[in-house]
Amino acid sequence: MAARSMVGTETPSHLKIYRGEEGDDGTDNVDNGTRRSIRDKARERCMRALESGLSGSRAWTQRDSREFRSENLSDRALSLVGIVTHEEQLRAILENESQHIPNIISKIHSLEPQFRAQITEARSRGWISERSASGWIARLEDSATPWWKKDIFIREKFPAYQRNWEKLGEDEEKVALAAIAAVGTNRKDLYDEAKHMLNQAVADDALSKAKIGTWLRRIFESNADPKKIEEFVMGKGTMPLPTLIWQWRKASLEFDKLEARITKEGKPPSFTFMTKKRFLDMHYESRMAYLQEAEYRMKDTQLAAIHPLLLDIRREIDAKDWGSAEYLMIRARALGLSPKDQAKLASMERHMNAQRSEQGGKSHEGTGDPHVELEALLAQVPASVQPLFRAAIDRGESVMRCLKSLWFNRDWCRKHGHLDDQKEEILRQRSERDTQKVLHEGHGKGYENISTRHGKPAVRKYHDGEWAPQVLHYSTDMCDSLVEDITTGKDNYAFKYWTTLVPKGVDFGTHTYVLHSIFPRMMQCVRRIDEAQGKAKAA
Repeated sequence: MAARSMVGTETPSHLKIYRGEEGDDGTDNVDNGTRRSIRDKARERCMRALESGLSGSRAWTQRDSREFRSENLSDRALSLVGIVTHEEQLRAILENESQHIPNIISKIHSLEPQFRAQITEARSRGWISERSASGWIARLEDSATPWWKKDIFIREKFPAYQRNWEKLGEDEEKVALAAIAAVGTNRKDLYDEAKHMLNQAVADDALSKAKIGTWLRRIFESNADPKKIEEFVMGKGTMPLPTLIWQWRKASLEFDKLEARITKEGKPPSFTFMTKKRFLDMHYESRMAYLQEAEYRMKDTQLAAIHPLLLDIRREIDAKDWGSAEYLMIRARALGLSPKDQAKLASMERHMNAQRSEQGGKSHEGTGDPHVELEALLAQVPASVQPLFRAAIDRGESVMRCLKSLWFNRDWCRKHGHLDDQKEEILRQRSERDTQKVLHEGHGKGYENISTRHGKPAVRKYHDGEWAPQVLHYSTDMCDSLVEDITTGKDNYAFKYWTTLVPKGVDFGTHTYVLHSIFPRMMQCVRRIDEAQGKAKAA
């Protein structure tokens, strides 16, 4: 995906000038002292604003405040990312005061009460115990864990805990209902045997605990002949319970082999591997579709050799844009793919249908005027990127899809630990210096960190076989230049794969919302417009 290794720690040779703010002769430099005093006052304003805004928070601790000052405001930290002169450092400090700090305060004011309310709800519904609830709140307030880790956990991992609690709560009800049905029909012994077998499957890591109740109800509340139910439980017939459990165990072992292979060989690019728990939560057919697609991804390490349209389909599936994936699959089938590529396409389709079924996702089906719908959707996009979106929309589906690729890459980098708020801020602060180096020395073959305000010469086009990431820090004034780059790169998979767009002032929560909730509907509208214009031209 876009950035494999984002932030370096190179130390400029001129860092020594900040050592005590002394001149070459060891005497205090009056000008440096005055400038440092100005920066110190700005730092104090930042810290007062931060601590005042978060005075009521127990999730943000004194440790967070100390680390924020040290890692975002200190002369040393700024110098380490190439911000060296007084003017540059003061500008960076003031940007923290006007932008970064208000964003932190706003995010904590939103996430902390939301998390507390969710824990309270889980306790009131009996999903977790009082002790467990207290433990969760203690983790939120733990000063040993920095806020940025709490932030990632609350937004990206905690929702899975909630879903699991709810599933287990529902499953306990299903187990009770199945037991009542079994007792009412004098099949309690058979019920105990089936429950024992399912519990053993859970112990063997072949079945999710949340599925025991579902299976018991499926068996004992069915209208099947009692003799057929007995045969199913006791291992008779074409597909009895013991055979099903054997299949589940076999799938679980295949998952374990996949995990061992990933540990040995590393994760292949662009595929989101799931946890064992999530794997077991899925239906058996979905598990098998996942294993087959994962096998293809493990084999396809040389992305440059794969048909670019298949790679686009994979990305749309990973982004959970089912409508765009279906659209591209239809195009792929019309290309006369090789048997090998046809098999890959079939695997992707099975995997997509399985994931869509598990997540209850549906393609957006617009019926009204797509232009009107696009205007309503654009109103939900941050104002700073609306001109970029409009320009891409005007150029059609392929350009819009390329923009979406660059937008998706930030999401991927965040979820795989390559970027976070702090890393993005460090990269943004050093992007001007990094860009100047590229403008003077030319593009290299390695990672590049670019400010788009310098226009087309600064953005790598990937025409010379480069296979390394670039991060683009976008500001509104360079809309025309960037949309030209996107138009040029729309058919270049290296450009789409390696380029990560980080729009200035667009926080990650908003970025993710646009990716998953706005882009799929926009893409559907753009396809409808393209189709109508194509028919008009044909007529």
